[in-house]
Amino acid sequence: MARKTAPNVLKSVFILQSKVMEQTLEQPVLTRPSLCVFCGGSNEGPTTHRGIAAQLGTILAENGVRLVFGGGSEGLMGSISAACLQAGGTVHGIIPQFLKDKEQPANNLSRLEVVETLHIRTQRMAQESHAFCALPGGFGTIEEILEFSTWRSLGRQNHPFVLVNPDGFWSPLLRFLEQVHQLGYIRHPWQEVITEVHSVEEVLPALVREEAFGLHTDAIAQNL
Repeated sequence: MARKTAPNVLKSVFILQSKVMEQTLEQPVLTRPSLCVFCGGSNEGPTTHRGIAAQLGTILAENGVRLVFGGGSEGLMGSISAACLQAGGTVHGIIPQFLKDKEQPANNLSRLEVVETLHIRTQRMAQESHAFCALPGGFGTIEEILEFSTWRSLGRQNHPFVLVNPDGFWSPLLRFLEQVHQLGYIRHPWQEVITEVHSVEEVLPALVREEAFGLHTDAIAQNL
């Protein structure tokens, strides 16, 4: 016989989930410009993509922008964090405990934060960042692109989101989003939610145009 869950227990769970979501959507108060980068954590992808990630890591360090990422040591995650650190940057990795147990997190980070679940990682990434950027990746990166785009399209947060689309990697996804918009399932065109660029050199200028870094934006603009 199945065990029933008491209604008051379910109510407590729903209340807790609602509070977590509200915390997720709070505008961060940060003392330095911070960019959250979503990207692949597998070494199976093209080596050119890892090179692009490393290039962005260097650019962030040279412009005083803190990198926030998923904490992994392989694939684009490992490349961007290592390059940022090597160039003298600050890197904050956020990884769920089960992934830390399963795979080696990145080494020598400025801060490695271990959380309980993927959802809490998403929450902390939002809290620790002024803006988001996505590089090539798989299921996890796709999920993050869609989740944060949903938040922005619903007006729950207004973090600028830059999608780096090298050699048309993300073009099939963008065509799909355009089709869904044409069918009426997405209210706003994806271009109102996502800024597409084709190289990592365009990431910070795009974010500066959207004044993503608040009071830090002018200083970054002068350095570009």
